[in-house]
Amino acid sequence: MDNEKIDVAAVVDRMKLAVGVQKDIELAAYLEISKSAPAVWKSRETTPIAECIKIAIRKACSLDWLILGRGGFTTEDVENTITEGIDSGGIALPLFDMRTYLVAGASAPSFVTVPRALMDEQGLSAGETMIVRACGDAMLGTIDDGQYMVIDRRPRNTDGVYLVRFGDVLRVARLQRMVRGATRVSYENTSYAVDVIPPEGGDSIEVIGFCQSKISRVF
Repeated sequence: MDNEKIDVAAVVDRMKLAVGVQKDIELAAYLEISKSAPAVWKSRETTPIAECIKIAIRKACSLDWLILGRGGFTTEDVENTITEGIDSGGIALPLFDMRTYLVAGASAPSFVTVPRALMDEQGLSAGETMIVRACGDAMLGTIDDGQYMVIDRRPRNTDGVYLVRFGDVLRVARLQRMVRGATRVSYENTSYAVDVIPPEGGDSIEVIGFCQSKISRVF
């Protein structure tokens, strides 16, 4: 991370400032996590990346400020964010909602500023990464309705959880590549039928991107 050591205690202080609380226990309650989590982050010097992203989205504040203390609290407009990102190491990622992603004229995203060091750490490409708010219960238990996902749009052939499109339907599904080129599509919610798409049926499904992580936990 460019040899820059992150002051986790300062990160927690900025998280509390963004949320509007004064105590670690109040921050934990806001994030719906263990009361001891903030203390554990500080003692282990573990940067709470997922929780910072969650606060940045909810409070419309800059991740660059939350994690690295750079710039101001509020996310700048997109053009300024991208321009300043050259110097500050911040990257503006588009933020979409599954409910409106396919609606004509309704898919213009807002943006969340992410430190470049975090992108590099996860091996993500700025131009091929977006954040999407999940909708529905197809992957209930793994990705719940309303959670945010980090989507890597670069093509890959590995099994895993993906954001996919079937015609005018957008879903999060688990894809498994099978022998002879077929693709098995399944869901955590067993009320959804399992599909097996033959190689010649590839046009019936569009893979938008791989679910690299979700906001509350990393897979």
